[in-house]
Amino acid sequence: MIGYGVGAAHVSVDDPQGDTDTAWALQPLTLIHAARLRSGVRYWSELYYQAAVLDAATNRIGQDVAQFGLQVSMQKHLPLMPGWVAWFGAGLGVSQTRYTTRHSIDSDGYLLARYPDRRDTGAALLLNVISEWAVSRHWHVAVKLEQAVAMAGDAGGSRGSLALLYRY
Repeated sequence: MIGYGVGAAHVSVDDPQGDTDTAWALQPLTLIHAARLRSGVRYWSELYYQAAVLDAATNRIGQDVAQFGLQVSMQKHLPLMPGWVAWFGAGLGVSQTRYTTRHSIDSDGYLLARYPDRRDTGAALLLNVISEWAVSRHWHVAVKLEQAVAMAGDAGGSRGSLALLYRY
């Protein structure tokens, strides 16, 4: 299967200059490839982009966050009840993140300090569950919930997405 997805991700940043806000980020571009390896087991791979704006406050560093990533999961097919089948998976993800327009503000909202842009390469362990529904013989709709646990960098967080898949 190949597909396209959109989603949202909960973004939090471990900034060396101080605390940051958290935000839900739009994940407007996700390219998906999935294939069965044997009965009831498949791999699911994604190439994605997400962006968020973390607002500055007197005690938080503000910044724009843009992340590109690749992740691969092995998934097991488990029928939960009649008519509903879910794929439960675990995998690994790697990402490259850019942090730009980093700054802090004072209590009146004026610029207090600017910080240099930075980049980070991250790695994460993934746990996900995906449910799919056939729209036609070749087209499917999928919903995915995922938790990424950062092993290095800021690659962690919660994600949810909706995908349109084509089965060839």
